[in-house]
Amino acid sequence: DGDNLTDYEELFVYETNATNVDTDKDGISDWDEVNIFNHDPKNDDSDSDKVGDYEEAYVYMTNGSDVDSDGDGLDDYEELFAYRTNATNADTDGDNINDGHEVNIFDHDPKKTDTDGDMIGDY
Repeated sequence: DGDNLTDYEELFVYETNATNVDTDKDGISDWDEVNIFNHDPKNDDSDSDKVGDYEEAYVYMTNGSDVDSDGDGLDDYEELFAYRTNATNADTDGDNINDGHEVNIFDHDPKKTDTDGDMIGDY
């Protein structure tokens, strides 16, 4: 199928479609998913975080094999669409409190270093 995986690899190793360059139809070839991104070539959202593998690889530059690319306690979907924080930087505002702690523990805005505006930083 032209994806640079042998038919043997497609049929017996990865169990992908040997006649289709992109088994899960996510816009990333099976070879790239296996050899570059470490994605599941049969699943268009390998980490099941509601952000598709193509978007994670080429739009947001997040890790499509990890629900929480930056390890801050907020999953990539929350960071990208709910809080609008940087899903590849655990501390979006640079105040030395990771985004997950700001949201889940301190009830701070992870995009502001001084959430309450009192001229004293959150940290």
